[in-house]
Amino acid sequence: MLKILQFCDYLGFTSEGTNRLDITQWQKFVSDFYSPTGVMRQTLRSSETGEEKQFEISTPVLARYYQTLFESGIKNIQLVMENAREREIPNTNIHVVESHRSSFIHWFPNGTHIVHTGSLRVHLNANSQFDIFEFVTNEHKEYVSRASLTNAPRSLTGSPDQKSSPRANNRTLGKKLQPQHTSIPDSLSTKWGMSDGVVRVLEVTSVDSSYLFLC
Repeated sequence: MLKILQFCDYLGFTSEGTNRLDITQWQKFVSDFYSPTGVMRQTLRSSETGEEKQFEISTPVLARYYQTLFESGIKNIQLVMENAREREIPNTNIHVVESHRSSFIHWFPNGTHIVHTGSLRVHLNANSQFDIFEFVTNEHKEYVSRASLTNAPRSLTGSPDQKSSPRANNRTLGKKLQPQHTSIPDSLSTKWGMSDGVVRVLEVTSVDSSYLFLC
């Protein structure tokens, strides 16, 4: 369990001196947390149709996946586990941590965040490294911060400094009271809850991983 908490801390850590786009940083991250034969399994669910996409990525290409997550604009990633339980597989040194309700939260600089809710299962070997890190998404939702919403009231009477007659003010009073127009920023993800770039990397690296196992 401690190793998973350290994993969470690293993904959520932000510092001015940390370059999240440096591939060597993610290569070290993967070697610290994943075993040489470890895999990450991830299931995404479409918010439009409910269709699922399943991916399995091996250790050699995992660094590219994590780098691309932050290239897509993510500032940090938070993992929340509810009622997590740890058990040992009999006659092995394998420990399994499971949480049937976990959330990955992707935070963006403007305060927008995407919450992936689902189930988490992690197999840790005798060295406390991940043999399997599996997350199955049940749903995802995107939340927009108040700060990213721009209110743009339209005045039809000109500049506030301009003066007009009382009769003109009466004629335009109704127009002044029109509701304000709120501009909602474009979504930062696709129907899969990830950017196009991240989904492409998952597709390509998942194929590459399959090829590696066949070689």
